[in-house]
Amino acid sequence: MNRNRSGIIGETAVLLKLLEQGFDAINLNSGIINYEGADLVCINPLNGKMCQIQVKTCGTNLKNPLFPTGFTSDKYGTFNKDPRKEIKGPWVFVHTHGSCVEDYTYYILTKKEVTDLIIESNYWYTNIYNHKKELCDRNYPVCLYLSWITGTDYDENAKDYHSFKSKINRNPIEWNVIWED
Repeated sequence: MNRNRSGIIGETAVLLKLLEQGFDAINLNSGIINYEGADLVCINPLNGKMCQIQVKTCGTNLKNPLFPTGFTSDKYGTFNKDPRKEIKGPWVFVHTHGSCVEDYTYYILTKKEVTDLIIESNYWYTNIYNHKKELCDRNYPVCLYLSWITGTDYDENAKDYHSFKSKINRNPIEWNVIWED
């Protein structure tokens, strides 16, 4: 399955989950292709509170998949766009590790959590990580490992990238997190 189709499926799955929770939600990408900065708008009908949600989908069977963030960085850690300004609300990470929607796992991070995680992991990667080779002069995509989102240490004996310790300890399917600032 290609990445665009995987992303559309992830957005639709999150939309349905939000509706199941009793929230009102719309997909911004149904009117504008790849709407800038958010995929969904969610409204809590009990209090009228609204938030913009970014959905990131990883369609792999790996136990510790990478989620591209849409940001890039140069070898000095300078982002193409400032995450503190560009991230508009919570992000939902969809791990499509099964063949049907019922097998998907959802992880929700607040705006602050995802912003801090992107900035801190990129700083670690460009300044602390023991690179096997020098970073080239072009920008590279900034990605987040699932273990960084969940705060778990995937495998102590695996590759060096797991030595980054996330402060986040998020369990799957905590939908009320979208309302935290």
